[in-house]
Amino acid sequence: MDAGTRQRQGGGLAEVTDCLWAKDCQSCGQPLADGNRAPALAVDDMGEFALASLHHDRCRRSGWNDSGHVSGAPSSMPTLSNASQMLVLSFPGRPGQWAMMVTNPALEAIPIRPAGDGWAVSLRPLTDVGLKAAELEIGAAAAVPGATAAAGAGSATVTMTVLPFDSYTAPAGAPELRLAREQGGLVWGVSYALHPANLTDAAMGAEMKSGRLIAGWVALGRD
Repeated sequence: MDAGTRQRQGGGLAEVTDCLWAKDCQSCGQPLADGNRAPALAVDDMGEFALASLHHDRCRRSGWNDSGHVSGAPSSMPTLSNASQMLVLSFPGRPGQWAMMVTNPALEAIPIRPAGDGWAVSLRPLTDVGLKAAELEIGAAAAVPGATAAAGAGSATVTMTVLPFDSYTAPAGAPELRLAREQGGLVWGVSYALHPANLTDAAMGAEMKSGRLIAGWVALGRD
């Protein structure tokens, strides 16, 4: 990361870097695994919000772009990765279990917003869907209005029914699918700070307490 980007990121630098995962370059779409060579962090600053993204340094140098023009790959190149994992969720002191999908919707590029002396990760438009950074309330009364779920053969999918209409799918075993079908839905948890392929109870607990994991109940759609 260049000194200028580090300075302008200010107090939010650690949070932003914690929420970026080096999978594919957001310029060329090829894997970022270059031995010990760190990816370049580029920020496209649009004023009220910005996009922080990872690149090969040969594709795009680390830097802060405040020209008003977003640099990067052509819109037709699907460079941004996401990851989801299904699990069985239980709460200490609360009976019962629920199917839960944990999603990181953007591994290599995240939206950020001005905050204090720097920038912080923005959870919009995910909060606009109805996900909340609060203690999970299970059941239809806490249903997320902007998403629907489906339980298929060996997988589960959550689809946003409002902009940007994104859809996320995770492999699902018999226990998760059974619970989702019996209860008519699943808990959907979203965090840029978690990689669903490497979930731990400690990491999940920490993100729930920090507010960086937002969640809600997503009902199964009608067949």
